[in-house]
Amino acid sequence: MTTQDIDLGVVARGPQGPKGDTGPTGARGPQGNTGPTGPQGATGPAGPTGANIIKYNGDISGNGSSGQTATFARSNLQPSDIAKVGDIVFDQYPNGNGVDIGFWRITSLSSTSCTVTGLSSGFTIPKGNKGDTGVQGPKGDKGATGDRGPTGPQGIQGPKGDKGDTGPQGPPGPAATAFQGTITSTSTDFNNLTSEGHYDIRFSPNTGKNGPNEGNWGLLDVKIAGRMVVQTYYGDADANVYVRNRRDGTTWTVWREITFWS
Repeated sequence: MTTQDIDLGVVARGPQGPKGDTGPTGARGPQGNTGPTGPQGATGPAGPTGANIIKYNGDISGNGSSGQTATFARSNLQPSDIAKVGDIVFDQYPNGNGVDIGFWRITSLSSTSCTVTGLSSGFTIPKGNKGDTGVQGPKGDKGATGDRGPTGPQGIQGPKGDKGDTGPQGPPGPAATAFQGTITSTSTDFNNLTSEGHYDIRFSPNTGKNGPNEGNWGLLDVKIAGRMVVQTYYGDADANVYVRNRRDGTTWTVWREITFWS
C-alpha cells in the first residue's frame, strides 16, 4: 500500500513558550515651570466709620440713665480732638458698693463745651459696619505640569522616644460672679432670686415679697454651694447689711441684720 500526504491547508503550531521578563522603566523627564500668578484684585472701599468711644476725665453728674442730660467742658473728653455728635462717652461714678460705668451720647458739641444724653441700662457699644469686599482680579493661566522625577529612597525612621509623665493638675481658678440684672418690680419674690450672681435692686426691699426689712435700694448677692443658697443684701444709702440662707433646699431662714464693728 502506498502512503500519501494529505494537505488540509492548516499550519500546525507547537506549544506556546514562557513569557519574557518585563523591560526596565524609562527615566522620567524634568518638571515643567509653574505659570505666572495673576494680578491681585482691587481693594474694596472702606465701610462707614462707627461711633468713637471716648472717656470722660472725671465723674459726670448722674449715672447715665435714659433721659439724663449733662453739659461740661470739651477739654474733659479723652481724646477731645476726635469727638463728634453721636459718639459715645463713658465715665466711672461711685455707688454704694464700688464703682459703676455710665454711658452717654454726645448730642451737641462746640469748640469749648459738650452736651450729652444718658443711655438706657444695659447699653451695648455699637460696632461699625464692615466695608464691602473688593472685586477679585483675574486668575493667571496655570503653567504646564512637567513629568514627575523619580522618587528617592525612603530614609529609615528612628525609634520613638518614651512619653514623659503627666504633671499634676493645678487647682481650679475662682469662678466669675455674674451680674444678673436690674430688678425694679415691687412684686418680685426674693425666694426666686437663686441664680448665683449680683442683682441691682431698684425698689425698697421691704415692699417686695420675702425681702429684708430695709427701706433703701441696694445690691443682692447670691452664692450657691451644693444644696446651700445664701442671700446677702447691702443697702446703698444707710449701708445696712442683711443675710439669710435656704438651709435644707426648701426652707429659708429669717433675715438677720449684720453689724460690722470698726
